[in-house]
Amino acid sequence: MIQMHSESIAISVDGENGGIVLTDKLRGMEWSFDGIENLRFQSAKARGGAIELIYSAPSGAEVMYRYALHDDFVEIKLIAGHGCGGVTGVKMPSAFSPSGAAKKYLFPIMQGMLWDTSDKTFVAPFETVLPEGAHVGFTMPMFAVLGDTGAMLYISETQDDCHWTISRGADGKTRCDNIQDASAGTLRYDRVGRIYFTDPSITKATKRYRARVVEKGRFVTFREKIERHPDRQALKNMFGSLMCFVGYCQDDIDYVENFKKLKAYGFERALVYPVHFNVPSLDFKMGGVAPINLSDAEIAAIKDLGYDVAPWTYVNQITNPDQRLYALGHDVFSHGLDGNRFTGWQMDDYINWQVCPSFIQDVYVSLRTTTDRMRGMTWDHFDTLANNAGFECPSPDHETHMDRPLTRSEYREYQRKLFLYARENTGAVSSESFNDAYSLEYDMGSAKAWAQYDPFMFKPVPLSMLVYHDSIIHSWWEVHNYNSKYHTRDLSPFYQYGGGRYELQAAMDALYGLPPDVMPFGAQYGWTNDYGSPTMLYRFRFEDPETQLALKCALPVAKNHEKVGMLEMTDFEFLTKNYHLQKTTFADGTKIYANFGPRAIYHPECGSVDPLSWKYGC
Repeated sequence: MIQMHSESIAISVDGENGGIVLTDKLRGMEWSFDGIENLRFQSAKARGGAIELIYSAPSGAEVMYRYALHDDFVEIKLIAGHGCGGVTGVKMPSAFSPSGAAKKYLFPIMQGMLWDTSDKTFVAPFETVLPEGAHVGFTMPMFAVLGDTGAMLYISETQDDCHWTISRGADGKTRCDNIQDASAGTLRYDRVGRIYFTDPSITKATKRYRARVVEKGRFVTFREKIERHPDRQALKNMFGSLMCFVGYCQDDIDYVENFKKLKAYGFERALVYPVHFNVPSLDFKMGGVAPINLSDAEIAAIKDLGYDVAPWTYVNQITNPDQRLYALGHDVFSHGLDGNRFTGWQMDDYINWQVCPSFIQDVYVSLRTTTDRMRGMTWDHFDTLANNAGFECPSPDHETHMDRPLTRSEYREYQRKLFLYARENTGAVSSESFNDAYSLEYDMGSAKAWAQYDPFMFKPVPLSMLVYHDSIIHSWWEVHNYNSKYHTRDLSPFYQYGGGRYELQAAMDALYGLPPDVMPFGAQYGWTNDYGSPTMLYRFRFEDPETQLALKCALPVAKNHEKVGMLEMTDFEFLTKNYHLQKTTFADGTKIYANFGPRAIYHPECGSVDPLSWKYGC
């Protein structure tokens, strides 16, 4: 038996069978390693203040993990240089089980999910593979396991080349695994994970992750962002605003007159998008209609109402592959060794083509300098940019990575630079998908699940906001407005996400201290069946009954966001066993209660809370 101890943690490794036990000495709790299938234990030894474990892979290659004990965490390092030839992906030792205790998992999916494995409603075996971001993937490179008296937090310190799996086997055992993927075809650098122990609460485990983000220098508050920004008011205007999506498609309405109606309704501020498309080619249609393209006069009139305006910026894919992109004059597209370009998003017969990540800022700067599509914009929205992590460009003839693939880590840095450039030259920056890999570089990320608890396996919780409420806004995906039901996704038995649930979505946004989201008028395309199928057009009008109901719910939520939007969320609690009544607390002491159940609930702290509603604490 090989053992190591610190003040708060102990590691024990059985040199015969490779069994590993981590002991949280502060809470008297043991955590046993669940093993990694397809890796056979070979040997273990203590060396240089660490414990090295060697396994053999089916290919015959050796894989080494080094466990190093620190005062309050265990660092686990996959050693890339130790016989990893031919290994293109391997699990990190992230699956540990608490001794004598039922498991509850915290996953950073959407705004966050709680999975109570003692719930016998769902017992079928499954395995789900989750990427970074991409709506349904991990928004932060971490997860936690809650036991009876303590919790274990696992953080992937190397997140550029990894994904996650969640599973329950036929034997009923559950696990979450961090899988480190090849970079440019090999495991060419060491991969690192950290394990921390905390008290067994959602807040405590999540706040430890926040502390690690701060330690790494990857956290900045809204107040700091505002202080540093050339146009401070551009960032201040986010708070108390309505997220006001008006559709990708040009409509036959008087936009200015409709915005005047919105102002008269009581919305003093709004984040309006898109007012036109910031893309190289406008030669495409959606639902049979051209992209929205408001005039300078219309945009100026909307801004005169006190509203901020953004385009729909899409520079990582381009509709016309033969276009020479204005001042660039060279091929910016990713392609394989056969020379064929990679296709991307498609709407009807209009195909987008993948741009090499190293050229996305060049495309963006070219658009700024050779077109008027950013003129007058006070914030910027990037479609899919934060959502599309994990792309490697294999093109061998790009001057930015000549004769070698562009790696995901390099892609990440190009994305970050583009976000920062956009913020410095515009205002606030948002992108599809909440992804904390861009925590310093952007201000808003999207995609949330509905707060539904019966009969779903995963229970939504505000993990992203417990970490980032005072740093990043977690908005709805742009088509998931309070009044729009056209893009709902049913991921049963896990959860659902979509729009059109104005009371539920408003209660969520109030509880989380986030801005409301309504499409008050405009035109948008959807699919007749699913992604890739023929598109259709739908429209909303200010006077529509569903729009009026959504606006009625949204107005107090906007005022609440003005009150708490810049504050840290300091606590979250379920107040009932059925998860329906919930409470959040913010740094100024504000307490907000929301009921997501079908009937009123009374609680001594807050009195009676009506179904699908919210209220302040006394």
